[in-house]
Amino acid sequence: MTAPLVDFTDQHAFVTGGGTGLGRAICLRLSSLGARVTAFDVDPSAAAGTVKLIEDSGGAAVALIGDVADRDAVAAAFARATAAFGPVDVLVNNAGINPHVPSRDLTPDDWSRISGVNLAGYLWCAQQLAAELIPAGRAGAIVNVSSIGGSTSLGRGNIAYGMTKGGVDQLTRELAIAWAPHGIRVNAVAPQLIATAANQALFPAELLAHAVQPGAIANVIAFLAGDLAAPVSGAIVPAYGI
Repeated sequence: MTAPLVDFTDQHAFVTGGGTGLGRAICLRLSSLGARVTAFDVDPSAAAGTVKLIEDSGGAAVALIGDVADRDAVAAAFARATAAFGPVDVLVNNAGINPHVPSRDLTPDDWSRISGVNLAGYLWCAQQLAAELIPAGRAGAIVNVSSIGGSTSLGRGNIAYGMTKGGVDQLTRELAIAWAPHGIRVNAVAPQLIATAANQALFPAELLAHAVQPGAIANVIAFLAGDLAAPVSGAIVPAYGI
């Protein structure tokens, strides 16, 4: 058998929102390339389902439950993940919410919740990775899941989502510069519409006909996290499909 071009053997990948949809596809793809995977999710049954799929295929995975918006919960999850599989080498910030609140109706509570998950949660997880790797002199990779909504308006009550994804793009650039001296690469992938069960309930069939499959986005993320992308950091990679 020909060895894969991207190989995560002996590496530990921590994936937020790893229970369903794109997060599950990311976990499965990284596991298939040799990674030990931590699936971090707010839904215990979803995270457990991802782990079972990985274990059934011969991989190693652990499910951890928590909210990325809670900085203490993130710190505790990283501690448990490290105890299970060693220091995290690859972080995929994927967890996100989009309750589709119209701009005139957006409340402080709405904004606090959406930005807490979609933006602050990315920073809390990135900080934990850096806290593990930098003192130890270890290199690593972060891939943030952004969106086309970070650079253009999606309309239809997506104002808070778009604002947070624009923030994710800038967070990616800032951390790429700040942590380059420590060998930590930080990139983002910006999909358009992904063919997930959640999106099927939100978008009409004519739009979904052009949606990108989760596995295809997971392949882009695996590339950005792997050695083939060693010269790449601070990039926002579009993944809009055709």
